[in-house]
Amino acid sequence: MAGENEHDLTRRSLAAIATTFPRGRARLAPGVGHAWNGERPELFTAMIRAVVMGERLPEELRPVS
Repeated sequence: MAGENEHDLTRRSLAAIATTFPRGRARLAPGVGHAWNGERPELFTAMIRAVVMGERLPEELRPVS
């Protein structure tokens, strides 16, 4: 997970990083940067809750191709 406005290298690395984890998923949080947990705490909390509970990630998180 990274903010959509994160550094280009971070955004480009997400898919490769996700493949190193058995259930890894690469997603971008729209309209935010590196500290997106503080910029969009409700979205960050929903993402953490979904991962912990084994539920679908919030639709707002954009898949990285």
